[in-house]
Amino acid sequence: MAAESRQLLGGASDKPQAINVDDPQLLAEIRRLLSAGSGPRHTVREIAARYLVSVKFQNLKNKAGEEIKFRLHLLPWLGDDIAANLDFDRLAWYREQRKTEKVMNGRDKPPSDAQVNRELMQLSAMCTWAATNRPPLLQANPIRGFPMVQENSERATMPGADDVERIMLASGKRLRAMVATKFWGGQRRQELLNQLLDNVDWDEGLLVMHGRDTKTKDPRVTVFPDVASRMVSEYLEEREAAGIKSHLLFCTRSGRAVSARNFLRDFQETALRAGVKAAEGENLWLHDLRAGFVGYQLELGTPERVIMKMTGHSTHKAFDRYVRVKAKWISVVKERADLHERERKAARRAPKRRETVGSEATSVNPASKNISQRVK
Repeated sequence: MAAESRQLLGGASDKPQAINVDDPQLLAEIRRLLSAGSGPRHTVREIAARYLVSVKFQNLKNKAGEEIKFRLHLLPWLGDDIAANLDFDRLAWYREQRKTEKVMNGRDKPPSDAQVNRELMQLSAMCTWAATNRPPLLQANPIRGFPMVQENSERATMPGADDVERIMLASGKRLRAMVATKFWGGQRRQELLNQLLDNVDWDEGLLVMHGRDTKTKDPRVTVFPDVASRMVSEYLEEREAAGIKSHLLFCTRSGRAVSARNFLRDFQETALRAGVKAAEGENLWLHDLRAGFVGYQLELGTPERVIMKMTGHSTHKAFDRYVRVKAKWISVVKERADLHERERKAARRAPKRRETVGSEATSVNPASKNISQRVK
């Protein structure tokens, strides 16, 4: 290895040579020589097997989803790689391979940049754990600092109350109750499907969720207004008359949980019949109802911190992705500002006439009267 290193640095002499520390090929070769000379030689699959049962991984709030990332995506492509030899080029290759696949939720398109970013972040977290483990499985995290692709997760689709009412009119009782609860309660899809019947506070108009039933694993309470509770009551009466028993708020005829895929399919088909469409270039998803809930609450004047408590967001960065109404508000505010500016300029240009009030002469601007009346 010493001979290889001297050759790499510019010759067989022991005299120090000037090298270009910014040369990516040189740095990659140095990394290869260092990993080849010493240190553990575990594969990604071997380290993942230990990481998935570690205390650190078991304490993750969404460990089930993170384990899927490993078993279905990371390990099939990178499982046999020597973990110490992972580099940025290999991760870029992985990203390209993932783009040849289709997502597993029924959409006929490759995974988003955001999804692949999360997979690579979990891989990097595993490498950091392996380097800090005792005894260490890696000398250091070889992919630390890997650049992520800029995510474009903003959407313009935001159903309003009128859109939801049109969908509900075209729905059966169960779907109508589910759509109403999701729009006026702001739950995630799986949280709604996991909602327990006993955790509905009918008197106070609240939906209570245990930590095990939420994405963040934190208990949460959200609103359950009359407009939604009435439709849920009608659905439950029909369910009881049919002899269907379940501990869930919404269930199938056999009393089991409603499939997330069936819920989405029924919602999209009903929205299509009702003539409710997404914004141009987008598809209508159940998650758009959650954005609709945020917009509806903001229009009611509910403080953002209260809405974040109901939706389960701990940071504004995550919450702001759902505040799609802001784009709408920006355009409305701009229109109002432009109108005010036009009226202000018109007021300045309007000819003044003299009116006598008592013994004093007063300048009157007709346009200013219009502005005052509008403000009132």
